[in-house]
Amino acid sequence: MTTTKTVLFDTQYAPAVDTAMFTSPSEGLGTTIDKFTATNRDTVTRTITVRLVPPDSAPTGTDFVIVIARALTANQTYLMPEIVGQMLNAGGAIWVEASAAETIIIRASGRNET
Repeated sequence: MTTTKTVLFDTQYAPAVDTAMFTSPSEGLGTTIDKFTATNRDTVTRTITVRLVPPDSAPTGTDFVIVIARALTANQTYLMPEIVGQMLNAGGAIWVEASAAETIIIRASGRNET
């Protein structure tokens, strides 16, 4: 088994529609999430929702939600302890949705196992 540290997705604004931000490589054994940071850069409170979606699945409603509408006040950073340490099976994905476009900056890193 080989472990490779990697950026799961680089620094960017969280989309305002539910979007797959990272998918664990299908040829691997899975991915561990080591760090997931969200920072609200707006002047008002915004929310972020994060799902860990199993392989061959698509989120609907509240399916697979780990962090639901987490409120971040203006300029607040949140380190997502609910997500850190979680394992995605090969083909599993991280989906993210912010309450408004270009307000919450996100970044995640972890380890791929092959």
